[in-house]
Amino acid sequence: LGVASVLLLALLALLALPLRDVGIIEVSALIPIIIRIMFVVEMIIGTQLLSFSVLARQYGIIAGFWPQSPTMAAIRRMFTVERACIIGGVMVTGAMGLAGAAASLWALAGYGAMDPSQLMRVTIPALLLGCTGVQIVFTAFFAGLLDQPRG
Repeated sequence: LGVASVLLLALLALLALPLRDVGIIEVSALIPIIIRIMFVVEMIIGTQLLSFSVLARQYGIIAGFWPQSPTMAAIRRMFTVERACIIGGVMVTGAMGLAGAAASLWALAGYGAMDPSQLMRVTIPALLLGCTGVQIVFTAFFAGLLDQPRG
């Protein structure tokens, strides 16, 4: 939430500035990029909150704070550690592919100046896929640890 607030303040600061060219980038072209980055940050935070809620619910069931609902039981049967690792691995692989595509675009531009909006259309989804994939894998590992028998 703090990162999103900082990005929002940066966006507001950009809106307050007089619009003028900065090298090859128009300041007005940065505003949609900042909004996209804010969206990605919000999605990552949402993924972390969802992961936390699933893990907290699972711990509450194990500790006897509340009974297991049929919905939670179905979710746990459907999303095993192995399946989550496959899903997360595919997402991270996709992120690496998009990062490679971004590097190729930069290479085609002669490793010089590029249109930032063109580059951000590839790197922002790569960031979202990579972070979400890693989050899914580690959430699955921790959920698997919670499922281990105690003794």
